Amino acid sequence: MGIADNCYFLIKTEVPAKIARRLLELPSMVIFPGEEYGLWGRSLLWREVKLMRQKWLGRITLLCLLLVSVLFGWTGWSRVQGAQDNPVPPRTILVQGEGEIEIEPDFALLYIGVETHQQNVQAAQKENNELMNNVLTELGKLGVPSEDIRTSRFDVVPVRQYDRRPEYPEIIGYRVTNELVITVKDLSMVGPILDTAVKAGANTVQNLVFSVQAADEWKLQALQKAVADAKRKAETIAHTLGLEIKGIANVTEQVGFQAFETRQAVMDMSWSETPVSPRNIKFTARVSINFEI
Repeated sequence: MGIADNCYFLIKTEVPAKIARRLLELPSMVIFPGEEYGLWGRSLLWREVKLMRQKWLGRITLLCLLLVSVLFGWTGWSRVQGAQDNPVPPRTILVQGEGEIEIEPDFALLYIGVETHQQNVQAAQKENNELMNNVLTELGKLGVPSEDIRTSRFDVVPVRQYDRRPEYPEIIGYRVTNELVITVKDLSMVGPILDTAVKAGANTVQNLVFSVQAADEWKLQALQKAVADAKRKAETIAHTLGLEIKGIANVTEQVGFQAFETRQAVMDMSWSETPVSPRNIKFTARVSINFEI
């Protein structure tokens, strides 16, 4: 009976033959045989337990590695998904563009009226009707089409006196107002129409407005000039910075025009032919454009 060189244990206790045969199968141990069916080896049992523990530690380590891999994989996928859901906004250049067009007016709106005052409403209305009918007759003789004349206002208002008893004002008469709006398509006729109406009995001029008929077309042209102005500015900025315009993020626009108006409350009955020289109509447009770079 000899001792192997790689023996790990000193066997002091006998064990049954079945356990001895199983221990003999362990590759990392050499057993000291004793009796035919006996071995000294309480330490051999401890060696087997130690090997089983190492086996389970290996399995647990492998499981932990798998869990860590799954965790990191999920985190990476979440980051990618988050990046897709919240993309980085593109770089932009915000510029303002302006466009303006001046156009000669091609029609006018003339607001004239007749205002009468009498102590009773019937007399005030009768006088007003007579004067207004005379105005309409003379305008017809001048060649103003009836479809270009329409009533814009008609009022019957009591005139009150507040001097004696302010809490109970006294009605001392009535005021009747009949106002017309006349569309004048030939601007050279604005002066003659105004003079004719005044001579026929019109005694108020509320407003005179000059405008253009194709206003939408001129608005679009002003808008085109504003967009071109904004694009030119953006290209200049990008070229100076060594960048390139790649697209448009968003656009806001504002377009309008201002008609020429003149107001005069009461017309002078001694007027001769009224000179009228309207100014041009200005169409303006402004845009704000975010260019992607």
